[in-house]
Amino acid sequence: MRTNRISKTMDIFVLLLSFVLPISIAGTNILGGAIVVLFLLGVFFHHDYWPLEFGFAEKGYLLFIAISFLSVCTAVNPLKGLHEIYKKDFYYIFPFLLVPVFRRRPMLADRSWLVFLLSSLLTAAFGIMQFVLQVDQNDNHGLIVSVPSYLSHVSPKILDFIGLINGRAAGTRSHPLSYAGCLLFALAIAIHPVLAKNRISWRRWLAVSLLIGSLIVSQSRGPWIAALVMVGVHLLIVRPRRMLRLVLLLGPIWLLFQLPIFHKRAETIVDKNFMSNTERLRMWHVGWLMVQERPFLGFGPGSVKLVSPQFQEPVDRIEGPWGHLHNSFIHIAAERGLLGMVFFVIMMGSFLYELIRACRWPIETTPDADILLPVILGILGFLVSGLTQTNYNDAVVIMTFYFCLAHGLARARGNTR
Repeated sequence: MRTNRISKTMDIFVLLLSFVLPISIAGTNILGGAIVVLFLLGVFFHHDYWPLEFGFAEKGYLLFIAISFLSVCTAVNPLKGLHEIYKKDFYYIFPFLLVPVFRRRPMLADRSWLVFLLSSLLTAAFGIMQFVLQVDQNDNHGLIVSVPSYLSHVSPKILDFIGLINGRAAGTRSHPLSYAGCLLFALAIAIHPVLAKNRISWRRWLAVSLLIGSLIVSQSRGPWIAALVMVGVHLLIVRPRRMLRLVLLLGPIWLLFQLPIFHKRAETIVDKNFMSNTERLRMWHVGWLMVQERPFLGFGPGSVKLVSPQFQEPVDRIEGPWGHLHNSFIHIAAERGLLGMVFFVIMMGSFLYELIRACRWPIETTPDADILLPVILGILGFLVSGLTQTNYNDAVVIMTFYFCLAHGLARARGNTR
């Protein structure tokens, strides 16, 4: 009886987590903690309650964590390194605990997937609303730059909440890059039925439109490129039912980029003199210098902010030490060494291996293609955007990544009932 109550409570908390995840990092952490407590209670009252799994993906993750702990042993600040692993890497708790739940109760998995998408659409709509209202602030939240006259009477706290950040939508996140990085996973879910299904409803078109629109108004260039790669890979492996759909999908995007604000932003992608681009190049150079200094295990997780000043040019030290290096692979190599970076790639490969192995060819004949393919595309988008931003160092993005991975692994391994 107690196990049954715990199981029902777990279902409720999983659905709440699915809704809160795209909106609030604090709420996600609270619900994640509650799920861990329920797991421990379930094991206490019934030791077979939760059959934990150690598949190919778990082994890849454990290898990466093992190297990370070795890096902590030689870190410049071991306590900081342990804290960093706790803050980022331990979000694998989502697939570790949720995969058995989703395999046991596929209906719960379906509802969780849908709730996550609907909540992501709400955040997408919120980001578009921010762009329409045109309240703007700088990187330091609360320092309002411009407010339309019809909103001049609104409370500063509300203006902070609905405001753009340097002209870029951030939704409910603290930064546009975090916002866009999370939207990529929802976009992967939404584009598949639009391109691959025989019949689609206006709701699916609305979902894709909201997600693409919000991604554009975030003005996050790395995720823009990642989204194009995701669509391109989808077209390579799943032929669209009607080419007209592709025109209807890409046509409005082309028109949006004719607007000066987005057109100029897109042009900066290949502008070698653009400040953000030159800063990234200097960051990558500093990362390489750090790797040369400690090539095998790096300076330890969370060490970039501590160590980077000694490698920075004087002009870069004016605004303080860098907390990240705007590239997940370089950042991991600097902090956890080349061994850490290699095992990070192995870990990502183990995730993709399990998901791809479960697919048939052509992939649309796979029973769970509606989930497996979006998760595969989401991982690809995550890796591509990680070439220009340190998204593995972003807790908001990494928790979304591991939540979606839990759904993919559960479907790849099949139901237990």
